[in-house]
Amino acid sequence: MRQKMKVVKRMSELRIKKDAWTKWQRMLLLQRAQKHYEIGLLCHFFSKWQENVVKLESLEQRADMFLEEADFKLLDRLWHQWRFNSSLQRKYLVMTRQVETRILADALDKWKTRM
Repeated sequence: MRQKMKVVKRMSELRIKKDAWTKWQRMLLLQRAQKHYEIGLLCHFFSKWQENVVKLESLEQRADMFLEEADFKLLDRLWHQWRFNSSLQRKYLVMTRQVETRILADALDKWKTRM
């Protein structure tokens, strides 16, 4: 009877140890799976964050390019406006000289006719 009790006790302890070992293995696998999932999640969001940082940096570069382009367009427009105005000024001077010359010629013609 003692022998049977020892066998039953040993089998019970062996079953308890086996269950504890199985639970420990499952727990270890769950912890590793959780850690693997967290690392994957971290890598995924880190890459998304890097993409956003690159986009922000490119936005700064694009803003600088836009500013330079806007400045260039403004300078170009002002240059063309200055050239147009200067050509108008030259045309104005030519026209005033022609008008003055015509008035002078008319005055000389009238003076000649009076003499």
